[in-house]
Amino acid sequence: MGSAREPRLTRAALWRLGLLPLAFLVIGGVSGWLLARSWGQGCPPTCPTTPTAAITATPRPSRTTSPTLPPSTATPTPTVTATAEPQPPAFRIPALEYHDTQFNMSGGRVQMTPEWFREQMLWLRDNGFTTITVAQLLGYLDGTLSLPQRSVLLTFDIGTHRADDYENVIIPTLRELGYHAVLFVLTNVITGDGSDNSVTWDMLREWQAEGLISVQSHGVYHPDYRELSFGQQLWDATTAHTLIMQEMGVAPQIFAFPFDAVPDEADLIMQTAGYAAALAGHRNERSILAMDPERFGLPRYYPYSSQDSYPALVGPEGWTFEEMMLRAIEPPPGIPSPASPTPEPTPTATPSAAGASAARFDYLASLADYCASTGGLDGPEIDQQATFVTDVSPYAQSLLALPVQVRPTCDFGPVIRPDAVVLHYTVGSSDAALASFRSPTTLTSAHYIVERDGTILQLVPEVLGAYHVTCFGVRSVCLPDCPICEDEDGRLTEPWLRSIGIEIVNVGPLAGEPGSFRYRDGTPFDGLVFTDYLASWRYRYWEDYPPQQVRALRILVEDILRRWAIPLDGVIGHSRVQVSKIDPGPALNLTWQRYGDPPRDPIFSPDDLLLPPDFPVRLGAATEGF
Repeated sequence: MGSAREPRLTRAALWRLGLLPLAFLVIGGVSGWLLARSWGQGCPPTCPTTPTAAITATPRPSRTTSPTLPPSTATPTPTVTATAEPQPPAFRIPALEYHDTQFNMSGGRVQMTPEWFREQMLWLRDNGFTTITVAQLLGYLDGTLSLPQRSVLLTFDIGTHRADDYENVIIPTLRELGYHAVLFVLTNVITGDGSDNSVTWDMLREWQAEGLISVQSHGVYHPDYRELSFGQQLWDATTAHTLIMQEMGVAPQIFAFPFDAVPDEADLIMQTAGYAAALAGHRNERSILAMDPERFGLPRYYPYSSQDSYPALVGPEGWTFEEMMLRAIEPPPGIPSPASPTPEPTPTATPSAAGASAARFDYLASLADYCASTGGLDGPEIDQQATFVTDVSPYAQSLLALPVQVRPTCDFGPVIRPDAVVLHYTVGSSDAALASFRSPTTLTSAHYIVERDGTILQLVPEVLGAYHVTCFGVRSVCLPDCPICEDEDGRLTEPWLRSIGIEIVNVGPLAGEPGSFRYRDGTPFDGLVFTDYLASWRYRYWEDYPPQQVRALRILVEDILRRWAIPLDGVIGHSRVQVSKIDPGPALNLTWQRYGDPPRDPIFSPDDLLLPPDFPVRLGAATEGF
């Protein structure tokens, strides 16, 4: 926000939910400024129509691979079971979803036994099925690798403490048959000491080195992703990704959704978190297809049964394991098995263009419905009718002294993928800032407000743009060295489309001498004072940021950085972006020593970032399910 707020603009006719309707803005009797052009260039609706270069947002590279990762010590190559004749190439490949051989859910109506598991594995071997690796699956999805028709992806979701079952039944069976399995681990239940019959990281490393398994991600604590905000989904997926990479020496490439529940925009979540594919549960096409168009919602088959119905498996079909597997590899009627594919680029899902909105996400349904019903205006009932789940991760919330509050506004833009965090101060109070962001005569907003006591308010979901900083479609409005105002080709990119905005409640510079300071409303100033020996921007005295506010800000910012994979140098002040802006001022020393009274060490340091949680950490209720 800062001392010079963005130009004010009536927005009663500027309802933006989904693709912004084409509208004409009349200011001072001048008409014909076409808003659709501004949206098309990633510019908020206050932009002039001065011709500018085409604006293209710079996509961040995927974190799927990292040149700094040590090479994997084991590249599993399963033993291929010989068959009498060469098999035709696979058109459909089944993925089997196991947990352990003692799995029992819903009072025994869905269960597995060691005997059933061994029978199923022996049937696969005796009928010429070959287990495939993660690398083979990704090649099959990319269209660069042909696999035998009788291929199967053998998967296990480790979410309970059943180490004895893995040591005594599952791993020996894989070893005996020369099979390879993909273990999707819930990092919250993997331990270092094996307590309470838990699988340990040492066990996983040993089995991986033997070539029996690869370790992939099932998340941290098994939440239903459909009930989380976008930011909370990112926290769970990225935290698990980081921990597995640290423990196993190789990054996971595939994610298995808890409860087999695929959230909205799964491709955007998974790619941002560093995954190349994701598995779930049922869909109409039950097998994985070559170059499958739903690579972030791939299906799996359940091999479970019950004592009353075995060998018939769970499900309306009542198939036996043999029937299920043979049907799973059949080409659809009228479609021949594919020939050996030629190499093609890996299909990737591209986030939708500007104008996408809250309506794309089920967890934002209340916000979308409310803003649609009011034409984009924020009424007095918005807090009750437009609420949404905060993006602040459960772990970060556990560190905060006060709960996060959701105070929504309809002032939001299209879906974004941020690569920076921009910090502002409010100048006025938290209530004044919130009222401004909700005013029908302004078009400004921010994702968060951090109050002096450390309370965090979230106004706009992180996955949607907030109007907290702009170049107004003119590059010279922003500083030449603005780090988020140009793409790699030097073309303008609107900074609000590339960043998360945080407003910190703070007056900024204090006019006069100590004892005579006042707030903007004229009342005597009673806050903390920082004396800047350097007199930055010609001001010697500034309101200081109290410790509880700084701590809450640090928790929030580092939570955002971890979830969105933003580097520390992506945390910048408003003064780094726009000409004439000075917020958040010298009192907020981000990564440098503060020179003044009182002095302070840097708030953020690459050597002192908040660490990921020690596991296990209890963040969600124990639940029954896949």
